[in-house]
Amino acid sequence: MSNHPLFTGPTGMIYSAITVITLLSIMLIISLRLYRERRKKAYSSLILSLSVVLIQYSLIVSLSYRIRMPGDEMAYIVQLLQVVSFIFINMAVFQMYNRSGMRVSISFFSFLAITAGVAALHYVFLESLDDPTQRELLLNWLGIDIYQFVLIFLAFFLISPNVGQAFKYNLCLFFFFGAHLAQVIKRYVYDGSNGTFELLANVLPIAYYAVLLLFIIDRVVELLQATYYSSIRDGLTGVYNRTFFIQKVKEAIKQKKKAAVIFTDIDNFKRLNDTQGHQKGDEALRAVASVIKETADDYGIAGRYGGEELVMMITSQTPASVKKLAELVRRTVEEQTPVTVSVGYSIWRDGVSAEQLLKEADEAMYTSKTTGKNKVTAYSSKRA
Repeated sequence: MSNHPLFTGPTGMIYSAITVITLLSIMLIISLRLYRERRKKAYSSLILSLSVVLIQYSLIVSLSYRIRMPGDEMAYIVQLLQVVSFIFINMAVFQMYNRSGMRVSISFFSFLAITAGVAALHYVFLESLDDPTQRELLLNWLGIDIYQFVLIFLAFFLISPNVGQAFKYNLCLFFFFGAHLAQVIKRYVYDGSNGTFELLANVLPIAYYAVLLLFIIDRVVELLQATYYSSIRDGLTGVYNRTFFIQKVKEAIKQKKKAAVIFTDIDNFKRLNDTQGHQKGDEALRAVASVIKETADDYGIAGRYGGEELVMMITSQTPASVKKLAELVRRTVEEQTPVTVSVGYSIWRDGVSAEQLLKEADEAMYTSKTTGKNKVTAYSSKRA
């Protein structure tokens, strides 16, 4: 199989290059879309690196019958493009998960400067030879090949610990290392021609860019999830924000679920902020929200309605169990946090809208607030 022309020789190189170009085109479209929407350095670096790789593989397709052995300078240019694209791809991967300051940029551009230096030495050495032999040409390639191995190991030790998909990233490096190692063995041990190592050199780059594509797609999914999370959650407490909470109450009522809303308000919250500072106030809010969320997890959802007001919606509960849960929240807050809460609740009936249900629970909470605090009050239409 390793000698099949589909996988080895010029045909195998073209087949591999066209497959890689297809993967690169998909990644480039994704990157352009991401850059248009987010304008992050990571995506501009990725666009640049993918463009360089596309040039590299376009050259491979157009010159596949010429760049199989050292000696043709176009082969060396293809190798240089591979090094440059590897640097930019890893810069983009790092920037996807980390802020890119001046220090990081200088580090990556230093590697590009070293690449330029290695290339300059190559051409200086080449100019010094009147009639270079195959052995001397091979020796002249050593610099760029060794440098590429150094970059792979540096990426493994410096970048891998700082990205969120370490396994996929390390798998990318493994395939890239394998492809380069196959090229080196084929070049220096087998004088540029060996079916097995040609097969590896042509197939492993496909695996490398396929995993890189999965890496980018997974990162996009992570970003979408983070965006969605931030759009429905309160940044301070982690419970649902007011908009999303009201939406869920409306959905429950539309489905005619036995919904109840429990309203809580931290007692003397303004005085806490004024006397002990906003940091203490934030800590109290997070503590109360944690109690409410933990209580709501088995029965419904928790949210922040505004300021120091935190709410729960529970479903499929009897009036007695709603009262019991409301009292549990009040007691747990008193026992486990430095504050107390005034609690009010209302249970949905036919004909009651989501807005009305929330208003009723708020009114019940206000009754608790104005009649002693740290107590639970059920909404009563008679009181209203």
